[in-house]
Amino acid sequence: MEEKELIERIEEMAAALTPPSQIAAVLDLDEDELKARLARHGTRERRAFLRGMSATAGRLRRNNIELANAGSPEAIRSCFASMNRMLDDLEEQ
Repeated sequence: MEEKELIERIEEMAAALTPPSQIAAVLDLDEDELKARLARHGTRERRAFLRGMSATAGRLRRNNIELANAGSPEAIRSCFASMNRMLDDLEEQ
């Protein structure tokens, strides 16, 4: 499999919330090597993995905001927790 296709598959599978060990198995990759590349900042594999995961997380957050706007107490709590995590993330260096 060529690198571009590999990166696209990693992103697609991460969007489907597939764990790294399963991505490695399906794509016939060395699990330890893939996990090391996913953990290393700046690698193409990590960026693809985070893009895929972020796309799904974004859809879930938008759905949660819609539920909060409709008055769901649990969704409101979850939205406030997300806002706090966003602020915490700003402070991390």
